[in-house]
Amino acid sequence: MPRSTELRNSVTRLINEALNHLPDTRPKDLPPTELIPEASEWHSFEHELWKLGEEVRSLISKKVALRRDLDLYSCFFSLHTSPVLYGVPKLQGCSLILTLRDT
Repeated sequence: MPRSTELRNSVTRLINEALNHLPDTRPKDLPPTELIPEASEWHSFEHELWKLGEEVRSLISKKVALRRDLDLYSCFFSLHTSPVLYGVPKLQGCSLILTLRDT
């Protein structure tokens, strides 16, 4: 199993990658999905954020100590409080944001 430092570096890299996927401005809302009319379609960057979030969740589940890492929390909050994401309910459920609580 990789060391905590290696896992932590991997998590930080994924969070930084997620931040790089954010557009400069908040995108316009997309039309509703056919399956669930109350939910809108996702932008391509949202799909990428979800994928990266799943990678983060998997890494953190390998090392309990990472769930108590306050510096990692600040990384999560930097993503969560991005002006592009703030106030967009469908993105607030992103696994990058919920990883520490759900694992």
